[in-house]
Amino acid sequence: MDSETYAKYYNKYRDLNQNYPGSLKSITLVAKNDDVEKKIFKWFFKANSPDFYIAFPYFSAGEYYCGKITIPKGVKRLETFDAVNNGIPSKSPVKFSYHQDGNIHFKPTKQQLTGYEKAYKLAEISVPSLDKLNGNHIFTISFEGLDKFMDLEKHRTVKGHLESILPIPNGVKGGKLVAYAGPTLASISNIYKKNSDPWFTTQVVVNGQMVYVGIYAILHTRSYIKDDIKNSLVVFVGFD
Repeated sequence: MDSETYAKYYNKYRDLNQNYPGSLKSITLVAKNDDVEKKIFKWFFKANSPDFYIAFPYFSAGEYYCGKITIPKGVKRLETFDAVNNGIPSKSPVKFSYHQDGNIHFKPTKQQLTGYEKAYKLAEISVPSLDKLNGNHIFTISFEGLDKFMDLEKHRTVKGHLESILPIPNGVKGGKLVAYAGPTLASISNIYKKNSDPWFTTQVVVNGQMVYVGIYAILHTRSYIKDDIKNSLVVFVGFD
């Protein structure tokens, strides 16, 4: 996909994703490279509640690791986290929930199949609730390579369930979806450059206040994986 075609596809799908009409129940993020379409994650919205959940059942791996890292405010040095040695493993793919009170929980997606109790958490953290934010970063979902993600075999048109297509040009190694929240659309715009709107926007009501959530899609042509197998899925959430 050349740059002109990519720009056309990107703008087309961004327009479709802006202020999606109707009551959203879920969004499936799909990465599209030529004729190949891969499911990256699924975002669920809870009825009559600002709580939301993002699940990652489409990435194939032997184990999935969750953990916490503390980065002091104002520190600009590069922080590292050894997920294998310091994280908690799960044989099942994971999901995270973001609750109205600012509590965030990581859990296995199939607790009934893994023997975990329903309340079992792989990691948890508490941050300010979404209505307290003003253009703040809330999560980043980073991926590289598409081989280990599940194919989208058939498009489905069901009211309340959206398939959001992210076009991936040839030569791109991976990307990240970076989400921000604030009280107005302006508060989550122009974050990366002037006159730049989020690639995807939606709204939720938290404690009686409208909150806009916007996602920027940032692609890269450089690989950040040192191993020969260039596939990864990394999720960061929980910032104060």
